[in-house]
Amino acid sequence: MSKYYLENALQRNKEYKNSFDIPSKENINNLKPYDLVKLIFTEENNDKEIMSERMWIIITEINGENFTGILDNEPYYLKTIKYWDKVVFKSENIIDIY
Repeated sequence: MSKYYLENALQRNKEYKNSFDIPSKENINNLKPYDLVKLIFTEENNDKEIMSERMWIIITEINGENFTGILDNEPYYLKTIKYWDKVVFKSENIIDIY
């Protein structure tokens, strides 16, 4: 089974400008530890089907454009990540802020 990867929210926003909103750069720059952000996780299952889930992450560390956090959802479809796993991501992966 493949490992998950994170979708690039900036790229999706460019492709679907009228229907795929992302947080502003200013809002992302104001994030701090313990804030919640949403990312899109994607993996290919054993049947070669592509599965994606949008899930929340609790930020634990910020270093410029690089973030570390923990998954605050129990995945429904994805098998390569589980609740409370560590997730490393970039600002370009953030699709929403709570």
